Amino acid sequence: MEVTSLRQIELSDITPKLARDSGFEGVVDLLKTAKHGRGEKVYLVGFEYRSDTTF
Repeated sequence: MEVTSLRQIELSDITPKLARDSGFEGVVDLLKTAKHGRGEKVYLVGFEYRSDTTF
């Protein structure tokens, strides 16, 4: 897995479509999994599978 993007977003930017596109049933489901601590900062992280990457 490789991080392809990272940006800070607002909590209000988390839409039902974004949640579904991220593999969750909806916003509540996403927040149950993703929210940590006070949840004041929200980051949208993009990942991509790279089968050719070696370590």
